[in-house]
Amino acid sequence: MSVLIWCQHLLGTGHLRRALAVAGALAARSVAVTLVTGGPPARFAEPEGVRVVQLPPVHAQAGDFTDLRQADGRSWDDRARRERAAVLLDLADRLRPDVLVTEMFPFGRRAFRAELLPLLDKVRSRGGRIACSVRDVLVDKPDPGKLLAMRDLALAWYDCILVHGDPDFLPFAATFPHADALAGRLVHTGFVLDRPVTPAAMRSGVLISAGGGRVGRDLLQVAASARVHSSLAGEPWHIIGGAALSETDQCLLREKLGPNGRVDRHLDDLPERLANCRVSVSQAGYNTVAEALMGAAGMVLVPFADGGESEQPRRARRLADLGRAVTLTADGLGSADLAAAIERADRQDRRIGCNWSFDGATVSARLIQELHA
Repeated sequence: MSVLIWCQHLLGTGHLRRALAVAGALAARSVAVTLVTGGPPARFAEPEGVRVVQLPPVHAQAGDFTDLRQADGRSWDDRARRERAAVLLDLADRLRPDVLVTEMFPFGRRAFRAELLPLLDKVRSRGGRIACSVRDVLVDKPDPGKLLAMRDLALAWYDCILVHGDPDFLPFAATFPHADALAGRLVHTGFVLDRPVTPAAMRSGVLISAGGGRVGRDLLQVAASARVHSSLAGEPWHIIGGAALSETDQCLLREKLGPNGRVDRHLDDLPERLANCRVSVSQAGYNTVAEALMGAAGMVLVPFADGGESEQPRRARRLADLGRAVTLTADGLGSADLAAAIERADRQDRRIGCNWSFDGATVSARLIQELHA
């Protein structure tokens, strides 16, 4: 059996991490799997048995995702679009996948329709099956026509919609009003994570992270300054700034953190560190929140909301309502306020959410494999 997974990350790296986790779970089931990625190269390890193909990369210049750029900074134009589409069709010709998995599309990544619709058609024309891999929360769409278009594409092309979340936390219908129309092909898989971790009995430290680092610089700066105001100042404080964190910013953050403070761009053992820290300070991205829940870390969330982004605020609000996170807004965020939030988060009931499902990669791999049975 052969599976082709398409993934496009534009700003953060959560999409790619989920796709890699699903690909790794498929490879562990002896499935031949190729992951084609269209975002900037990232430092994540390729799972054993997974072939990764890099398309000419495209990234978002700003948080509203309207300005897409090529690796050299030029605008992503029609010629670049045609080149990527040709590469994808050639790859499908050579691999002849039994199952195609598109990460997020058709519930997002609308700008990539020109390369994806011909790919969907080619795979389907050869008898292949098609699945969507999508996170639990969608961005609000003021235009109801866009939601209807998502529904229609899903009904026309997709055999299975794999929603990577737990319905006891947020069902897909909470942010996609036409979920009922997809009954029979929509499945909540549980959260998709790199690997399971066990919460530590004895915990220490404050862990501050900002995903891939393209956004979140201000949060890191405020968090570093918050240490002197915190009753946890004597604990180790650790900032993971992401690949986009500059050397200059690293030096400034180390200076602000002071003794026993540490700043890194990337860590391979971030899930384990979340399972050992007392409090996680982050935006409200999918991966960090899910790992903090699995690792039973207290949470302070400052959700990314630029350009009308609603995904992270929705996730943060739900966790705050459950009493499982302290939330703040990025606008006007002060170091003393953040220090106070960290102290409140340290007193959270960490048992909330511990029974949600975190084996979404394994479940997704099984369901994808069953499509070809």
